[in-house]
Amino acid sequence: MTSHTTRRTFVAGLSCAALAAAERPAGKKPAILLRSGWQTVNIGDIGHTPGALSLLDRYFPEAQITLWPNRLTPEVREMLLKGYPRLKIADGSLTREDKPDTPELSRTTGEQLWRRLERIERDPAMAEAKVKSIMAFVEGYQERMVRSVRTACRV
Repeated sequence: MTSHTTRRTFVAGLSCAALAAAERPAGKKPAILLRSGWQTVNIGDIGHTPGALSLLDRYFPEAQITLWPNRLTPEVREMLLKGYPRLKIADGSLTREDKPDTPELSRTTGEQLWRRLERIERDPAMAEAKVKSIMAFVEGYQERMVRSVRTACRV
């Protein structure tokens, strides 16, 4: 089965990452785990991960960002690490018991992240309300950008 990411699901996923990072203990540096990946043969997919990393780097410069990729070729891994020197990459997947199966994934996610995700899972209405609020802001911002471009281009 092939999974396609739409702009809406991409922004919603990014919003969940920001939500998880925002709920960190006081004084702790935010840690964001970005679950992403792409098919290197699909030009549309190629922009998702670097785009998300650029946004996170710009708006959460204090955050430690860890990429949890589906799979990366050596060339893509090298490109990402060169373009985002603070980036950590954690390979691996989850077991049937939803536990990380590699030491890298265990170290980067930690129990704290899994507890945050469990909170979202226990109260999906709270998470949905926060994501909808973020999406409304993003859509409003997008509409203003489109109006500005149309005005500038006299369209």
